[in-house]
Amino acid sequence: MKHIIITLVILSGALAQITAQQPYFKWEVGEHLSYKVKWTFIKLGQIQITIGEKTELNDRTVYPCRIHIDSSPGLPFVNIHDLYESYIDSTEYYSHLFKSYEKKSDFTLYTEYAYDPDKNRIDIHLEKIFPDTVLQLLDSTVVSPEKMFDSVSMFFLARAMVKIPTTVNLSLFVYNKFEKTDIHFTGVRDEIKHAGKKINCFFLQGKLKFVGIAGVKDEFKGWFSPDAQSVPIKAAMKAFIGSVKIELEEWINWENSIATFE
Repeated sequence: MKHIIITLVILSGALAQITAQQPYFKWEVGEHLSYKVKWTFIKLGQIQITIGEKTELNDRTVYPCRIHIDSSPGLPFVNIHDLYESYIDSTEYYSHLFKSYEKKSDFTLYTEYAYDPDKNRIDIHLEKIFPDTVLQLLDSTVVSPEKMFDSVSMFFLARAMVKIPTTVNLSLFVYNKFEKTDIHFTGVRDEIKHAGKKINCFFLQGKLKFVGIAGVKDEFKGWFSPDAQSVPIKAAMKAFIGSVKIELEEWINWENSIATFE
C-alpha cells in the first residue's frame, strides 16, 4: 500500500468558488460510510470512512477523518490492512495533519505529515514499527508554496467540488517528487440505480498520472449524491489487478440517505 502527500494547484478561482458558493459539502460528525471493493465477481475488501468531532489546529477548525482499508481474508494476491487519518480544514479542505499506519509483513510503516499554513512548511516523519523496536526512517522538512492535500483530504475536497463544473489539475507530492492528476467535475447529474433506488448523482471523472494507493492508476470515475453531504455512491478505477468497482454498502449519520431517493 502506498501513501501520497497531495499538494493542490488549482486553476485561478477554483477554491474561491467553493467558499463563495457554500454549502457544497455539509460536515456531519459521526458520519460512517462503508464500501465494498470488487474485481469482477470477487470481493477484494472493504473501505470505511469516518468523520470525528471537530477540533482546532493552527488556530483553525478541523475535522479528523479516517479511512480504513482492509482486504478480504484468504486472498492469495493482496493483503492490506491500513489506516489513514487526516485533520481537514473545515472550509478549505486541506490537511493540517496526516497520519498513516500501513501494515507490512513484519512491521507497520508509520507516516506523519504536519503542515503549518502560516510558515508554508511540512514536517515529515517516517518510521518502521516492529513488535519489539522502532526504527526511524526520516525526519525532514520541506517548504510548500501551496496548502497540503493528502489522500484523505483530496477525497473530501472532491465531495465539496463535485457540484461545480470545472476541471482542475492537481500537483501531487509522491515519494519526494511531484506527480500530476486531472479531475473533471462535470456538474452534471447522471442517473444510477443503487440499493433498489434511482439516484441522480453528480458525476466526475479524471486520470491519475502516477501509481497511487493500492496500485490505483489511470482513469477513474465517481458518482456522488445530490444532497449537501455529497456522499460517494459508486466509483470505478483501474488498479494493479485490473478494473475495480467500489460501491456503498452501509452508512451511519447520512441525513438524506438512499432511502429518501426515488
